[in-house]
Amino acid sequence: MGCKTCSTEDPEICNSCAEGYFLFRHQCRRHCPQSTYEDWGRGLCLPCPAPCTDCRGNARCLACQPGYFLNGGDCLKQCPQQTFSDSSGWLCQSCHTSCQTCHGPRATNCDLCLGGNPPVHGQCPPVNCPLGQYYDRYFLDQDSSCVTQCPSGSYANAATQLCEDCSPSCEACLDTSDNCVSCAKGSYKLFLHQGRCWSNCP
Repeated sequence: MGCKTCSTEDPEICNSCAEGYFLFRHQCRRHCPQSTYEDWGRGLCLPCPAPCTDCRGNARCLACQPGYFLNGGDCLKQCPQQTFSDSSGWLCQSCHTSCQTCHGPRATNCDLCLGGNPPVHGQCPPVNCPLGQYYDRYFLDQDSSCVTQCPSGSYANAATQLCEDCSPSCEACLDTSDNCVSCAKGSYKLFLHQGRCWSNCP
C-alpha cells in the first residue's frame, strides 16, 4: 500500500512511494519508525544521527543513547553549566536563574550562586524581573522569575517570552506545547513517537 513504483521482480518491494508515504526498507509507511525521521522532500525514512535514538529531522534529538543527556535537542556526554541531570537520568534541566551551578534534584539546589557567592542553606537569592520589564533571552515563569530555560512541564515561547504549559500528555516538551520529549506518567502508559505521546504505538 502506498507504492508509487515497485520492483519488476517482486511487487511487494517498493522503490518509491506515493505522496504522504515514506519509504523504509522497501515498504511505504504513513509514519517513520522510531530512530528514523521523515524526509518530506525525498519521501524517505532516514536514520537519526548518532547518538540520537529518536529525532525530529536530522538536527533535533528527542531521545539519546545510554550515557548521553538530552539538552535542547542535542545529545551531550554531560549536562552543560547551569543545568543538571533530572530524576529521569537522561534529561538536562536548567538550574534556577540565581544559581551559577547546581546539582538537583531541584533547580534551586545551588552549588554556587551567580557572582560566585556560596549558597545559604543550599539556596541562592532569587533573580526576579523588575515590574514591567524582562531580561533579554529570559522567559517569565509561573513564579514571576526570569529563567533562561523553562521548568519541566513547560516550554519557552519565543514570541511571548513566557514559559507556557506543555500538553497534558507531555512530561516535558520543546518549542511548542505538543512537541513532547518525554510523556506524562499516569494511570496508563504513553509511548513517545516523533514528538507525540500515544496510548498505543502508531
